[in-house]
Amino acid sequence: MYKGLQLTLLFLSFFVLDACQGDNKASFVSLIASEELLSFELDGSTSNISTFLELYYDENANRELLFSLNQMNNEVQVYDLESQQLINRMPFDVEGERGVGNISGFHVQNLDSLFLFPNNGNRLFLTDSKAEEIRRIDYRVPDGYGNAQVTSSYFSANAFLQSGQLVVKTLYQGNYSNINNQELGKKYLSSAIDLSSGLAEHIPITYPEDYMEDVKKHFQFSLSTSDNGTVYSFWADHELYLMKTSTSERSKIEAASQYLGGEWEALPLGGDRLDRARYFATSAHYGNIIYDPFRSVYYRFCYPKVDVSSDEDLRMQALYPSTFSVMILDKELNVLGEEFFNKDVKLLTSNVFVGSKGLYISVSHPDNVLNEEAYMRFKLYELKR
Repeated sequence: MYKGLQLTLLFLSFFVLDACQGDNKASFVSLIASEELLSFELDGSTSNISTFLELYYDENANRELLFSLNQMNNEVQVYDLESQQLINRMPFDVEGERGVGNISGFHVQNLDSLFLFPNNGNRLFLTDSKAEEIRRIDYRVPDGYGNAQVTSSYFSANAFLQSGQLVVKTLYQGNYSNINNQELGKKYLSSAIDLSSGLAEHIPITYPEDYMEDVKKHFQFSLSTSDNGTVYSFWADHELYLMKTSTSERSKIEAASQYLGGEWEALPLGGDRLDRARYFATSAHYGNIIYDPFRSVYYRFCYPKVDVSSDEDLRMQALYPSTFSVMILDKELNVLGEEFFNKDVKLLTSNVFVGSKGLYISVSHPDNVLNEEAYMRFKLYELKR
């Protein structure tokens, strides 16, 4: 039951993927499937598809901890990668004196500092690993912009703490269908929240000035922030954009996937809901970009155009895209390789995370033989140079 409810929510955002390792053209590095399969046993109230994942490396204990959000119970769960056991669970009230709202994302600064982000309202919460102390932090976003967007599944965007400021993704709240290219080029993409004053200020980066110069496109994007800076990857743009600091000039780097060619498909503004669903599920686009601090590389997920013949195929494609590729880029966003995954082996790329051994991708796909509702499982893909 819980899995069905989760999938209904996931369908609204699309893309959870269907994958298999395939041909790799002229790569310097490759992603190779290992024999390792992480398998976390679940209780009856936890879906095997997480709505938010973040790995934390505990240097003091030399262990890796996977934090996962059980959104149905408003609970953060912690799994130990070595023992593959649930070692902690932190349920939070939605309302009341200790209420934090409905959690949509979080950021693990350390085991005594866990930032919680509710799905609405300009507020966040700071707590510890035992959820004993909960501090509310209200922040003031610039006019016309929404609350912090901290996500890991779709259009992933992590939060990052720098000098007392929390760098987060923010979205303009206007109607993107009515914005022309010139107007879009003035809309900001992220903000820095001062945790002392609550003031949130724009980071000086906007949409590419030519993003909708030719056709209307989906406005969404993914960002990845680390000590290396912040990288922005857009739905329909081969280029990547890097800001080394929150005040530096952005660098524009060509990083086209070899599997996404031709002209970008136009967003069907005049069509019905089915036309838009088909655009989101089947048109060529870029997805999440994720930084791997263990190997100092980025993974950029890419989705080639596909054709579907029925409404049921469209629904499945929206939930479980049939093909994808993963680009591997170095710290300066030079392309090192690209691994193509076809439809013969089914993976769920809305549930991925990076560990010390490599990239972990969920096998919670209904047609994957390793999928079981009682387990949250991840296949390890190792980077081979």
